[in-house]
Amino acid sequence: MRNIRRYLLAGSPLVAVLIGQACSAVDASSGSPPIVFEGTPGNSTGGKGGVRVIPTDTRAPVQAAKPPPPISGGTLLITADGTTAIASDPDRDRVVFVNLKLGTLAGVASFAPGDEPGRLVEDRAGRIHAVLRGGGAIATLDRAAHTIISKRSVCGAPRGIASDASTDTLYVACATGDLVSLPAAGGEALSRQFIASDLRDVIVQPSEIVVTRFRSAEAIHLSKAGAELARLAPTRQALSLPSTPPKQSDMPKPSFDPNNGIGGGPSISSLFSASVAYRAIPTSGGQLLMLHQVATDSTLDISKKDDSAPSPYGSGFGFCESIVQTALTIFSGPNATPTQLNATLNGSFLGVDVAATQSGSWVAVASSGLPDPSAPQPSFEGPTLNGPPQPTSLPVGGSTSGGVTLFADLKLVGDSSFDQGCTTGGPLAMPTDTQPIAVAFSPTAPGQLVVQSREPAKLVIFDQVEVFSPGREVDLGGISVRDTGHDLFHQASGAGIACASCHPEGTEDGRVWQFSGQGARRTQSLNNGIADTQPFHWDGELSGMDKLMDEVFVRRMGGIFQSPDRLKALEHWLFGLKTNPAMRVATDLGVQRGKQLFESPQVGCTDCHAGAKLTNNQNHVVRANEPALQTPSLIGVSARAPFMHDGCALTLLARFTDQSCGGGELHGHTSTLSGAELQDLVAYLESL
Repeated sequence: MRNIRRYLLAGSPLVAVLIGQACSAVDASSGSPPIVFEGTPGNSTGGKGGVRVIPTDTRAPVQAAKPPPPISGGTLLITADGTTAIASDPDRDRVVFVNLKLGTLAGVASFAPGDEPGRLVEDRAGRIHAVLRGGGAIATLDRAAHTIISKRSVCGAPRGIASDASTDTLYVACATGDLVSLPAAGGEALSRQFIASDLRDVIVQPSEIVVTRFRSAEAIHLSKAGAELARLAPTRQALSLPSTPPKQSDMPKPSFDPNNGIGGGPSISSLFSASVAYRAIPTSGGQLLMLHQVATDSTLDISKKDDSAPSPYGSGFGFCESIVQTALTIFSGPNATPTQLNATLNGSFLGVDVAATQSGSWVAVASSGLPDPSAPQPSFEGPTLNGPPQPTSLPVGGSTSGGVTLFADLKLVGDSSFDQGCTTGGPLAMPTDTQPIAVAFSPTAPGQLVVQSREPAKLVIFDQVEVFSPGREVDLGGISVRDTGHDLFHQASGAGIACASCHPEGTEDGRVWQFSGQGARRTQSLNNGIADTQPFHWDGELSGMDKLMDEVFVRRMGGIFQSPDRLKALEHWLFGLKTNPAMRVATDLGVQRGKQLFESPQVGCTDCHAGAKLTNNQNHVVRANEPALQTPSLIGVSARAPFMHDGCALTLLARFTDQSCGGGELHGHTSTLSGAELQDLVAYLESL
């Protein structure tokens, strides 16, 4: 019994039967995975009640030679003449060229370890330019010779890139907030303008430039001269979340009916707000199509310890009923309200890239949050009228479309939009071993779609998507980057979300969640060196990775337990995540003055924020009449607005000046600092 974790009410005949069966299973096989029973069984002979059996994944973990970076998506380009597909491969630090007509590998350009090539663009002369996310530069490549022509430093964290053919200029959007313009033919930067932090994509339109922000999903419209015209974001929308416990008759049958499964019953309407814009692309009608996430604004009840309701974070199984979902929005211009497509994309979990044909007749979405069909699966054991409980396998939560979904006739030009609701697209016949990270339609062959797979590295070419036939596969070669920690972080759980849904690219989604019994809690970042910063969560209630996974991944997200070795693999990957580049350099005079203030005993910041991680890993009261909370690490803090555990401070300065949000004497002695001193203190924090 020591290997059995259970949430059961004792005293039921069914409980005795199940416990007896579990004991036999454990005793018969030393080291077998623990079984979790959840639920409140009813009368074992009356056909009511039941339990959910959750296994532990004991498969041997795999660890890549170099921890692969988190998935960012959008790493595929088809040249203007339609002859060549070019794929950035950030996992292997290379760019790969493929002959589309022949379906063969044409060449490979290799980069330095850690350069992590990302977005690609072709300029009017046919040169190819790749953003080096980890190298802080852009690389220019010769598409015929498959060689690197040059590398130019551009900023600390380049993300998006676009070409203005009219001026032969490149625009690069940086996560640190700068929009940089450079001559496509080579040379130093022409201009550098700070727009806003967390920039993602840049799109050049005939009369304007649009940059998007990653976590807030904003589209910032700029004139060609750089003047801000408008800031727009997808509108909130009402969607459904499961509200009532599933009935015994509603539980999945061996032949699963998607209209009669968990979460398929009554639901409540919840307002969802947009966040995390993975990809934005221009359409032929001069619009902007954004692929982003939406997340619920409702209060989440995480207090339940049994199976009397769907998972707190969603029911999964392909129904748009998770707390985080994938959606699309059209932006028509700075003077037009964004056309919310008022539909989430059924089966698209962790959508990271979108492509559209020039006519708008086809839209493809690549989803990387695929379930692992070879993993042990939960099952439901319910009593029968004439015998003991019978096991029924639960369906694997996640996309059933192989990771790429097609949507037809979305009418991207004009004012038309989706009908409200959960939109179901057509699945592509993707190979089962693919993990899609990028999609691109040919500009010259209508209906030709190319899909990039991360692991194994390959392209799948569909010459006519409307035929729904298997595509041609092109092996891109390269070493395997399979990594169990990376897989666990990105794969869909039973609730239809992944760890990366709330921690995109290993960071955080910028959201403040509402939890019953706790109140507002800000998503915490994972890429600021979380090793040796236990206990986890704001309340410090989770002593280590095993407790965190049991509570969040299993109980809240509907996943399965992981063996100690697999948890170590996840730790290894998470602890190796790169921190975001700082917004300021250490040599800045204001930073140096702020450092002196930060370390002075009179201000007292280092009473709690000390050591290499700038935290003492202890709980402290920072506001009157509130519970003690964990001291967060300040590494990379400038990238984590809004600040504080409840997001009450929109800026770092507000953290010190707003008395209701952390100002005063409970959270450092800063009330007597002058305005200039506070600015210096903020400058130091922005350098961490």
